[in-house]
Parts: sequence; C-alpha cells; structure tokens
Amino acid sequence: MSAIRPPAIQRNDFELKPKYFSLVSQHPFHGLPHENPIDHIEALEDFLSNIKVHGVSEDYLFCKLFPHSLAGDARHWLKELQPGSLTCWSDIKSVFLNNFFDDARTEEFRNKIYNFSQGTTEAFKASWLRFKAYQQDCPHHGFPEIQLLNIFFRGLDWTSQATLDAASQGNFKTKTPEEATKLIENVASSTSAKKIDLERRKMAENSNGDRISEVKETSDLVHAFVIGDEQVRSTEDSQTFLREGDEEEHVDFIDETGFRKQRLADQQRNMSFTRTYKAEQTHKSKLESMMGQVQKGQQKMSALLDERLVYMSFRIL
Repeated sequence: MSAIRPPAIQRNDFELKPKYFSLVSQHPFHGLPHENPIDHIEALEDFLSNIKVHGVSEDYLFCKLFPHSLAGDARHWLKELQPGSLTCWSDIKSVFLNNFFDDARTEEFRNKIYNFSQGTTEAFKASWLRFKAYQQDCPHHGFPEIQLLNIFFRGLDWTSQATLDAASQGNFKTKTPEEATKLIENVASSTSAKKIDLERRKMAENSNGDRISEVKETSDLVHAFVIGDEQVRSTEDSQTFLREGDEEEHVDFIDETGFRKQRLADQQRNMSFTRTYKAEQTHKSKLESMMGQVQKGQQKMSALLDERLVYMSFRIL
C-alpha cells in the first residue's frame, strides 16, 4: 500500500490521462547530491498549475502524480514511509524536503525568516515580498502561520508597524491570520503606503548624508587633535630626554655643586612628569567631550526624524 492516500473527489468518472504520468516522469528526482529538491517541487507545481479539472482538487492531482516524478533512491524512500500517512500536498512536500533538503541550508533559511528585518530604505511591499520569498525557499521551515505574521510585524520598522496598526483601527496583532494577511496585502498595494515609503526613503537618505558629514567632520577634528597632542608630547619627551642627558653629564662631580645639580635635575624631571600627566588628562577629557557632543547631535537628529515620520504616517492614512 502506498504512503500517499489521495483525498476523495466529487467526480467518480474522472481519470488522469496517461500523458500526464509520462510528462512528470521525464525528469525524475533521484535524491542525488547534485539535485535540488526545491527545483523539483517548483517544476512539479508549475506543471500542475496548468491542469484545471472541475470537481477535482489540486491535492488529488499532486497525490496521484508525485510518485511518478521520483526514481531511484527517492522512489525507494517513498515506499518506506508509513502507508496512508500522506493525504495532502503540503504533507508530501514537507516530508520530502525534510528528507532531501540539506540540514545546513534549512537552518540558514530558517534563520533568515526568524531574523527578518525591514531595510532602512526598503519599501513595505518589497519587504513583504522578500519575507514571502524566504518561505518559498524553505517551504518546510516549520513556523506556524501566526508565528510568521508576528515575525514579520516584529521585523518592520516602527513607521510600518504604525501603518498596520492604523489600518487595523488599533492593534494589528488582534487580527486573525487570514485577516492579518489580507490587511498586509492591501497595505502593500495601497497608494498611502507608497507615499510613506517615499517619505521614509528621502528622510533616511538625508539623515544618512548629514550623519556621514557630521561623523567625518568630527573624525577629522579628533584626528587633528590627537596628532597635535602627540606632537606636543613628543617635544616634551625630547626636552626631558635632553635634560636627563645634561644631568648625566654633571653627576660625575661629587661635590656640593654636583649634589645641587642632581636635586635640580630631579625637580625638573618631576615637573616634566606632572606636565605630561596633566596633558594626557586634558586630552582624554577633550575627546570625551567631543564624542559626547556627536552622540547628542545624532540622538537629536533621530528624534526629529521619528517625529516627522509619525506625522506623515497618520496624516497620509
């Protein structure tokens, strides 16, 4: 008995034409390392999408034709499954991919889905299409529909989240999976969303340009400051070295004058150390002050950008 049990159909007089079995068996999947199971599934789905029979479901067509698209080890694998355990196409596809799709690639695609996030200048529709493409690349990802919708909403930037909440008249997460999917499709194709995307892109580009200029200017200032400070300290070190050399030149005289000169050299060395220490502390304080000003400027710019996007989101909706 076969592992695949096709669902019942309304027409008792229906039979698939022999040419269909012949066509799907022309390029069978063997389960070899160089074969891509995703390509095989997509090819079969493209072929069967052209077959429309009144009173006959797609599940029935897939269940009847899929076994004929396998050969070699893949066909042997299907025969080893529990009889009657597969009753629809989604079950067949999931079991097939779980067995023949590389585990590392599966984990890679699952991570792409779970860690999805909308790009800074990425349009809402483009982000939705990309998220669906991740699922198509790994149909056996294992995420339930409601979790997929939560992942998508979580990965959107706050303006897109606000748009979905506004379109939901309150809270997007209160919608059923069917309602949520329909709402996303409507927003993705709406003119309002396109206007918001355009405004987001303009603001992001302007913001990035301003921040890049600001960071470059600050970097140049810090670089000049550091180089200048290093030159000052280098000069001080040289002077200190010369003084120490002079000290060694006079220490050979063990008399009252020599001891006075020794004490004077010690005092000068201590003063040099004190000046160097104070210069380093001043250098550190100036750097911290400059970086603090940059951070405050970036935070202020982000706050202004957020306010404008909120205004645009609710004004357009």
